Amino acid sequence: MTKNHERINQLFEELVPASGKAENLAGELVRAMARIGYRWYNDGDQVGIGYGRETCNPAARFLIHKVKCYNKVYPKPASPSGAANLAKNARQTLKPKKIMTL
Repeated sequence: MTKNHERINQLFEELVPASGKAENLAGELVRAMARIGYRWYNDGDQVGIGYGRETCNPAARFLIHKVKCYNKVYPKPASPSGAANLAKNARQTLKPKKIMTL
C-alpha cells in the first residue's frame, strides 16, 4: 500500500460515516476522492471515459465545483502554493485523458 492509499484510508475512517452524509465538507471531499480511486483501481473506470462517465463523473464534478468555490473565496496567491497548487493539481488530475492513481 502506498503512502497516498494509507492517507486516504485513514482520512476515510476518521471522516466518512458507514452510511449517510459526512458531518463536514472534508468527509465528503474524501468520499469523492476515494470513489474515483476505488473505481479506477477495481474496475479501470476513468473520469469522462466510457462507463466512468456514470461511476466517476458525479464525484469529479463535486470536487471540481468545490475547488472552483474555494478559488472564488480564496483567490490564487501570486506564487503557486497552498490553495492555488491544490486547485491546479485537482484540475490536472481530473482531466479525462489523465489516469488517477492513489
